[in-house]
Amino acid sequence: MRFGLVTSLSHQGGNMTGVAALQADLTAKRVQMLHELAPKGRGGSLLVNPTNRYTATETNAAQDSARSFGLQLRILNASSSGEIGAAFSSLGQAPAVALLVGADFFLLSRRDQIIARALARSLPTWTVRSSAFV
Repeated sequence: MRFGLVTSLSHQGGNMTGVAALQADLTAKRVQMLHELAPKGRGGSLLVNPTNRYTATETNAAQDSARSFGLQLRILNASSSGEIGAAFSSLGQAPAVALLVGADFFLLSRRDQIIARALARSLPTWTVRSSAFV
């Protein structure tokens, strides 16, 4: 839809077949849910892998969603285990509302590390459990 290939996912039209990657739309929805949990004007953080070619699309959708709700969304980048630790360290001591984790195979593979660090900070965290390809 965003790239003009189909008019809607439920009624593509023509002879279009393929895979729909909805991570940007789902991340925007997760930001909306964050808005429902967060005090007015506060937001959270989004941990993404900057080497993933879809990260810019996902980050833009998340930022647009956050702005529409008046939330501040801090983007944290990590493409290695060490960078995950650095991302959590950059949060400082200020209590965060929540951490959203981007849809990325590297981050999914490091889910245990991310959850352990979030638990140590009592930081509510929403990770992508799995990705499906049809």
